[in-house]
Amino acid sequence: MSRLSLCALAGALVVALAVAACGSDGVPLSGSIRIDGSTTVAPLTRALARRFAAEHPGVRIAVRVSGEDAGLARLCRGEADVGEADSPIGATARAACRRNGVAWRELPVAHDALVVIIARQVPIRCLTTAQLTQIWHRDSRVTGSWSQVDGLRPPFDGPMTAWGPGTDTEQFAFFNEAVNGRRDSYRDYNNMLHVPENVIPGVANTPGNLGYTEYALYLEHRREVRGLALDSGAGCVAPTPSAIAANRYRPLSRRLLLYPTARALRRPALAAFLRYYLDHVQELAPQLGFVAPTDAQLDDARARLEQMLRRPAGGA
Repeated sequence: MSRLSLCALAGALVVALAVAACGSDGVPLSGSIRIDGSTTVAPLTRALARRFAAEHPGVRIAVRVSGEDAGLARLCRGEADVGEADSPIGATARAACRRNGVAWRELPVAHDALVVIIARQVPIRCLTTAQLTQIWHRDSRVTGSWSQVDGLRPPFDGPMTAWGPGTDTEQFAFFNEAVNGRRDSYRDYNNMLHVPENVIPGVANTPGNLGYTEYALYLEHRREVRGLALDSGAGCVAPTPSAIAANRYRPLSRRLLLYPTARALRRPALAAFLRYYLDHVQELAPQLGFVAPTDAQLDDARARLEQMLRRPAGGA
């Protein structure tokens, strides 16, 4: 390549970098963005926020992790620009936003799941939703043996201890609502832990144990434990990325959601960050143990975002 061509290429790169650091009107982006909510979504948002801030040093992005309920409450009080959630915004938050005149919009960005895991010595490969409920419901009569689970295939008569994350975690709340229909319909485990990571050794080290954990932790430890397929009425479905993205790993797949406010959407910095989020989420999500949106889902999210930016209202 000639020196002239190299100079032209270098000049083009400088221009490209300058444009990347500015908004659509060529003005450098500036301002602050306050994000709060789900402990599940936060690692993905923080990683993307760090990348974005490196390219746009005039933008300050604060990602707090108050938990989904507390984060959405702050959103509805006007104390956050974007809420993060791993389940659709509920009636309590909707009512609070309505009282305070805070309009919001919903933007799906990725997927996650909880995976039911067992010790590798147990021959079970699949459980039905009804069997999950039978094991984990508050009124469960399963007291320590796999033989007490109705319709188990293949039949297995080993001891059982059910493990799970602490009662103060979003994972615990999601699992019990998905499996038992209510967050408070859970059994009193002999081994109820308050550090989610401890579920893995609790299940792996004793034949017969089972539990549930986040998809990312399952991926990290899948040589130590087995992830069960689930049957919610359409046959056994394994916890694969494609099944999770299509919500076929029921009832434990979930969408990861952002809830920007209408007022914040009018700010160029937030518009640019949300576009950046969608431009890079397919690459980054799998690196962090999440499931990326499909091409079709990403196209839909981009169209939804652009509509939100043209008409940043509604939801309250």
